Amino acid sequence: MAKTDQEYVDMAKTLADCDNLIGNAIGVDNGQLALLARKKKIVLQAAQHGSTSQVDVEAWNGIYAIEEYRRSQGKQH
Repeated sequence: MAKTDQEYVDMAKTLADCDNLIGNAIGVDNGQLALLARKKKIVLQAAQHGSTSQVDVEAWNGIYAIEEYRRSQGKQH
């Protein structure tokens, strides 16, 4: 039985795993999988800061979401 997009994303444990999954998803024109992998990457990046308050977590998520969006558009900064 084929795995679902979410099952593939759940297997990604590191930022590098997410990057590989994003690249592979784009390569096979699976935008849904790429989006899910980007969201997982954002959560993993934000978690690296060890924030304990919900406000801090949301702030880091926002920062990394903007960075990931710009990266997906081919922009450096």
